[in-house]
Amino acid sequence: MKYFAYGLNLSHPSMKVRCPKAKPLGRYTLKDWELQFDGVATVIKSPGSCVKGGLWEITAECEASLDSLEGYPGWYDKAYADGVMFYTLTTDTRGAPHLEYLTKLVLGTQEFGYADPIRTIIENCGFDIPPRREDETFFINTKNLMLLQTLLDVQMKK
Repeated sequence: MKYFAYGLNLSHPSMKVRCPKAKPLGRYTLKDWELQFDGVATVIKSPGSCVKGGLWEITAECEASLDSLEGYPGWYDKAYADGVMFYTLTTDTRGAPHLEYLTKLVLGTQEFGYADPIRTIIENCGFDIPPRREDETFFINTKNLMLLQTLLDVQMKK
């Protein structure tokens, strides 16, 4: 089964512990969805938007492990697009994600080959930012992670 990760399950080392038989297949773009945060990552329907993340090949055993981790059914639900499964948050946890969570999310995004993972996350959330210049990147440092946390906090208050 194909599984789309957009949050902490982008992390290769974490998935190796949670789902030892999972195989990373590469980058994947989920169309007509947008990344949101309610303390943790989720995706919501949003025509014309897209979320860039990672695609995994998982076994039934991996799926059961992920179901338990994600609190399915209950906390997260499952959705499918083009034969790819992903989780969507069903509860309202309200609160900005903490820096440790964001750090793992940014590093996982980088592990899937996104050259500028902080920009990728900002774009996944539907923020309108200027196009990236060839020599420009958001370095992964505390200052930029705190900037990302502030942007996500503003997003949740909309």
